[in-house]
Amino acid sequence: MLKKDSKLFLLTLAFLTMLAPFAVNTYSPAIPDIAKHFNIQTNSIIFTFTTYFIGFSIGILIWGSLSDKYGRKPCLISGMFLYIVSSLLCAHSQSFQQLAIFRLIQGLTDSSGTVIALAIARDCYNGKKLTTTLASLSIIKFIAPIISPMIGTGLIVMTASWQSSFYFLFAFGVLLIILCSLLPETHHINQRQKSITKLLVAYLKHLKNLEFIAYAICSGLLFSAFFSYVGASSVIYLKVYNTGYILYILYFAATALGLILANFTLKKLSNYFQLKTFTFIGISIALIGVIIMLIYTHTQYRHAYIFMILMLNICYGESLCSTSLLSQSLQLVPANFGSATALTNFFKFSLAGFANFIMSFSSVHKLLSNLPMLQLIIILITVAIIYTIKIYKKNLDD
Repeated sequence: MLKKDSKLFLLTLAFLTMLAPFAVNTYSPAIPDIAKHFNIQTNSIIFTFTTYFIGFSIGILIWGSLSDKYGRKPCLISGMFLYIVSSLLCAHSQSFQQLAIFRLIQGLTDSSGTVIALAIARDCYNGKKLTTTLASLSIIKFIAPIISPMIGTGLIVMTASWQSSFYFLFAFGVLLIILCSLLPETHHINQRQKSITKLLVAYLKHLKNLEFIAYAICSGLLFSAFFSYVGASSVIYLKVYNTGYILYILYFAATALGLILANFTLKKLSNYFQLKTFTFIGISIALIGVIIMLIYTHTQYRHAYIFMILMLNICYGESLCSTSLLSQSLQLVPANFGSATALTNFFKFSLAGFANFIMSFSSVHKLLSNLPMLQLIIILITVAIIYTIKIYKKNLDD
């Protein structure tokens, strides 16, 4: 059995949180091939990101409740088994409609990893230790967006089959079941909810915690801004800029590096500055980057590397702000951490699904200008919510 301070314990939690970026980014390089296989428009494939995120956000609420009632470990192992089955279903899709449905099921099942991993972290840690642990998990987790397009591209080149990415996800699920069997149970019997009614009451208590909800929604909004880029990235690089697979991998990896740098910054400096400081700095960097990107997309210049550099700054700012807001939201929760993390992730992935749904209506060449416009709107909404809750708290104190 793994000890909670061991490196393999933290690595297992990180692997669990990598499920979503693996499911999204390993699959992304295959989008043009999938569109050709099913004889549909390339941008229409982005809709499968929406169905995945819908399933993921619904699954998060289910797995969070189940883990509060039955414990973390049995729910993890059950979720991973169902995830393996769903990956095989995706690989054997006979139509685009089937693929969209099976992606929803895949999101529904692999969501168990993300929400329960965060709940385990909250079971074991608190305060600054929780912040540094979340940052550590995020650093490892964000390696997935860097290596997963490489894996997806390599599989396509070697096998000439878009289904190969789902076989990889199947194998990753098998590895996770083995690792989950080594985890200790962190949610002991005397801490568990005894009935579904009490679980619903727990959700209602969280929903009444307006500050928690506000921070969770803001974290989710910034997460959706990043994933709107993830969903459109392969189309932008491969179809708009015609970079080819190698440059696409390098450019996408560079922007994903911004996420790692942001969480590394948070991990190293969280003992010296308040989380609100990181929130302000992150949102400022993202806002400035998006405005510059909007100006750039309306000029005559069309260089993929400039787009990548600007997106790197935007991703850095969004991630810095999103992770700090997530930590702030979880520290406002005194109990029922499984349902709390379920709600935070529900907001993240349902908003990401909605953002990708909007992007799926953009024609290929409109994606370049519509993406930063959508991100600007998301950032402005985030700023408005943060200042609204700030004014609300000030009025309560007065």
